[in-house]
Amino acid sequence: MDKLTLRAPAKLNLLLDITGKRPDGYHEVRMVMQTVSWYDVLRFEKTGRPGISFRVTDSSGKPLTEERSGIPWDERNLVLRAVRLLSSDPARFEGLSITLEKSIPSQAGLGGGSSDAAAALLGINRLYELGFSREALAEIALRLGADVPFFLYGGTCLAEGIGEKLTKLPDLELPHILIVKPKASLSTRLVYEYCDSLSQMDHPDVEGFVRVLSGKDHPKDTFTTTICETMDNVMEAASFSICPQVRELRDTLLRLGAERALMTGSGSAVFGVFRDSESLLRAMFSIRERVPFESISPVRTIEFGVEEIDK
Repeated sequence: MDKLTLRAPAKLNLLLDITGKRPDGYHEVRMVMQTVSWYDVLRFEKTGRPGISFRVTDSSGKPLTEERSGIPWDERNLVLRAVRLLSSDPARFEGLSITLEKSIPSQAGLGGGSSDAAAALLGINRLYELGFSREALAEIALRLGADVPFFLYGGTCLAEGIGEKLTKLPDLELPHILIVKPKASLSTRLVYEYCDSLSQMDHPDVEGFVRVLSGKDHPKDTFTTTICETMDNVMEAASFSICPQVRELRDTLLRLGAERALMTGSGSAVFGVFRDSESLLRAMFSIRERVPFESISPVRTIEFGVEEIDK
């Protein structure tokens, strides 16, 4: 095999709670993570040329600079770090070309960088027939970030610890979701620091959400409403205070008919869950006409993480 193409999906936090802070500074969390149908695409090719080449393009193939893409090209780059973690021999992957076609916005709480890193691990493992199991790759993935192992599996998962302890949940089907990334971005570190300064936080009902998802606490015809009522993100209060634009966008989605609107991760992207495609499209067109934003995309929940495609 000389070429390989993978799709790396975005994620949403349908529920996010902070349960404590460890002595090393990391925060303990409980959250329900969900992959959705907004993708970056990574192409791997053995070229025979010296070294490892890496480039970033937009969805049309137009090259993006580091400044425009928001992706570092140095040792902070998660894709290149993933490649290096798979071999201690720098020459092992000589003649490798990696192209990242970027669609998922950065600094949005959508996990694009983590998903790209997971795709790099899976792609190099497959292209060079390294023989790592998915479980072994998950252990390597944790060295790149707490969210990275999740994208090796995808679907609907309860994540605990610092996000690395994953429990598969029943797959959630929400076909009409609209994600909007405002022009403003948020620093995850700053949002966590603000949360630490709060004397009180309203913690989401994680157990209640899991019960609803399992179908035990509601009649079938009220499932979407009940799920939406249970979604929550403890970080919203901090993010709204730092960046009121995020709250305004959340409120706009609600006014435009979303059953529930919520910030994902530490922001700044928000998403709205709609009853049908017609109401979603009306909201999307209204936002495009009236509200400043960086990115907008209708998506659905999916049952998988990074996947190989023919392209």
